[in-house]
Amino acid sequence: MKSEGVKDVVKWLRKEIRKAKKELESAKKDRAEFGMYEDCGDSYEGNVIEAQSALDTLIRIKIKTERYAKKLKYQEQGQ
Repeated sequence: MKSEGVKDVVKWLRKEIRKAKKELESAKKDRAEFGMYEDCGDSYEGNVIEAQSALDTLIRIKIKTERYAKKLKYQEQGQ
């Protein structure tokens, strides 16, 4: 039952996405609080961009993994 193993990966990805969302919110909060200072504002903006990119990547991987799980399940039913 390969599809069951892939479903475990999807569960793990959901947890990682929740963590990434929290990190993004934290980065946005830091940018709002400290981003106005000229000497470090760009750093906080970079942190937000990096956190958003990580979240987007995890979401794309989760979607593709879910599709793969469905494909495996369909193949297993056909056998």
